[in-house]
Amino acid sequence: MDYLAPGEAAARLRVSVKTLTRMADKQQVDFIRLPSGHRRYLATSIDSFTNAPAEVTR
Repeated sequence: MDYLAPGEAAARLRVSVKTLTRMADKQQVDFIRLPSGHRRYLATSIDSFTNAPAEVTR
């Protein structure tokens, strides 16, 4: 399994690191927490999110 640092994952999604953190808190993307407390994001989770169809809200 490949993991991405927050900056790398945010760049792939074209969002800020803060937005990525909010997405993780809402369980929209998968992550692990290192013993140091830092997050690493599962690359397949990030990639599948970018390939998901857009959700239209009105």
